[in-house]
Amino acid sequence: MISLDKPPLNELTHYGVLGMKWGIRKERYTDSRASGIRLEKGKTIHRIASKGDEKIGGMKYAAFKPEDVEEYEFALGGEGKFNFSYKLKEVLVSPNEKRQFNAFFETVKDVGIKQVAATLKTKSKLSTLKGIEKELIKAQAGNIKSQIKTYDKFMDLLYAKELEPVKRAYFTKLSKEGYNMIIDSSDRTAMTDSPVIIFNGSKSLEFTSKKKLGE
Repeated sequence: MISLDKPPLNELTHYGVLGMKWGIRKERYTDSRASGIRLEKGKTIHRIASKGDEKIGGMKYAAFKPEDVEEYEFALGGEGKFNFSYKLKEVLVSPNEKRQFNAFFETVKDVGIKQVAATLKTKSKLSTLKGIEKELIKAQAGNIKSQIKTYDKFMDLLYAKELEPVKRAYFTKLSKEGYNMIIDSSDRTAMTDSPVIIFNGSKSLEFTSKKKLGE
């Protein structure tokens, strides 16, 4: 879960897929039978973040299951951290992870491989633009390993400003299909069961309270 849109360099803000087994991810990303997530209007959700997160504009990482909230409190808690609570102003619906996965590559095709590679370049652990572009080309050709590698990288870095053009196109595509959030594939199973990413906090959320961790 990410605490701020512009996280300090010395602050751990997101957990990836450390220890996640290859087959588990592949199964999630290819299972058309899996369901998405639906959260009803009025439901309470939570974020573990720094002071100031009462401002609810933009994309928001969140959790709605008590056990997931507890995991985030343990992993991300510390000095100056709070549990922020929000009430949903509308029904939130996510696709399943197969649709999320496929929608990314449709977005890559729409935006263009070179532009997507450029947005990933400065933040990616794939060391060069050439390397990223090569992986995206292989992914578009149907190579499942390259698909998982590039999708996971996109999800890991979704908070980064460099990804804004691609993220906007991706969210717009899914919004047209009736979705207003996605499953946070980076954190799912690595530390929590059903973390979500809400497209538009201003539209979907109403801030209700905050509680300082450790009190």
